[in-house]
Amino acid sequence: MAGLGVTGLRSPPDRYRVDKRTERANGVVDFETRVECRVWDELRATEIRASASQFTDPGERLRALRLAHRLEEQAENIRSLPHATAASRLYLRWQRIKICGALWALVDQLEPHEFVAFTVAILDWSVRSDELLQFDPDRILNSFRTDLNRAGAANASGWLYAAIHGEFDPTTGRFQLHLHGIATRGMIKVVEALRSLGKHGKFESSRSKVGADAENYVAQKLRIDRNLYDLPRPLTYTLKSFWLADSSYVNADGVRCRFGHKSRITGIHQTRYLLWLDQHGLKELILLVHLRVTREGLTPTR
Repeated sequence: MAGLGVTGLRSPPDRYRVDKRTERANGVVDFETRVECRVWDELRATEIRASASQFTDPGERLRALRLAHRLEEQAENIRSLPHATAASRLYLRWQRIKICGALWALVDQLEPHEFVAFTVAILDWSVRSDELLQFDPDRILNSFRTDLNRAGAANASGWLYAAIHGEFDPTTGRFQLHLHGIATRGMIKVVEALRSLGKHGKFESSRSKVGADAENYVAQKLRIDRNLYDLPRPLTYTLKSFWLADSSYVNADGVRCRFGHKSRITGIHQTRYLLWLDQHGLKELILLVHLRVTREGLTPTR
């Protein structure tokens, strides 16, 4: 249906409700509850207020305080509907249930070898924390769509879904934005073909000597995960309700590496990424290829 965006999807049937069927080995459902999300939103509001004074731009400071107020208001009124902002874990919880449930309904019709999960990160998508609010997500989605078309997406069978996520490096003060996604059938070969695209190895993974002063780097630019039997976990991974931090260091060979100890993003850096999410909205952070949104859910166009 024309004009119906991905956030307008309906609630999936119970058999595709990721909040009811994402279980650990001990049988505990591994999905955030409404109560947990309200607590997280209240904490975010408190921390946003605490960091707002660090903004030198009065407009950004006011936007931060307004976002904190909306998250506080939502957390205090347990009967209220979540504000439509990607900065809210409560709002993203509901969107994850709908979007990931719709993806689950689609891949449930496929054989395991007919779909993969992938992660893409390139240097062009690295941005300084103090420049994040000026970064346009279309720069990622449009360039990735162009690269997919160069790799044969226009005539490929199957479909592809991808969503923007971010990770913060406290050492360099940069956010590495990246894509998590699902590709099916012929679109799998398209994603694989990205590794050989271009003259400069844009998507080719490497660990070169970058030196202590190099701020933007990507060790693994394209990862593809196959044989996804533990559904719906790989699907919920593609759309997360929070970003994390992971510090870097330069080893004895002069290669910048991650410590691998992920933690919460705090202070003004957290406020910046939450303002960025609030500024753009979820529809601007998701790419659909050969998929459209209908009243019945996500519908492949080929």
